[in-house]
Amino acid sequence: MRVLLTDATGFLGRNVLAALSDKGVEVIAAYRTEPGPTLNAVQWLRADLTDATETARLVREAKATHLLHLAWRAVYGDVANSRQNLDWLQ
Repeated sequence: MRVLLTDATGFLGRNVLAALSDKGVEVIAAYRTEPGPTLNAVQWLRADLTDATETARLVREAKATHLLHLAWRAVYGDVANSRQNLDWLQ
């Protein structure tokens, strides 16, 4: 199993990343600004997921068998109504 994990440095992502790493799952962890911690079986790839070209490159390079897409706009007061979160679903 090879998992592509988006928002691997976020609140949910860092916990999912640690759990997958602990189980020895190979993870391609996507980040936008700064990679997270060095963990067993984790490779960090930088990508701005709001850019279609970068997203396509990430998917190509990751060669993942599974995707955990956790990227989401989490700004207090704007989570439930954010148009950006509908974009993430696409």
